[in-house]
Amino acid sequence: MKKYEKNMLAVLFAAAIAAASASPAMAWGCIALAEEDDSYGYSYNFEYQEDAAERALNECAERTSSDDVCVIVECDEDS
Repeated sequence: MKKYEKNMLAVLFAAAIAAASASPAMAWGCIALAEEDDSYGYSYNFEYQEDAAERALNECAERTSSDDVCVIVECDEDS
């Protein structure tokens, strides 16, 4: 997957997370991507940014089939 496609995937996930939020309270959501093998992870509706980031990274790592490193590409407090 090209970098542009990964960025578009991140934007689509962010939009989906924002749209799916059922709680009117502010909550954190994050997206993590792995550059080499197209793995991803996401989180939403977390009280703390650190917890949302950890969840997204863990999901990405579970999907990663190589030694590729997952990184947070976006976190949003309104997710």
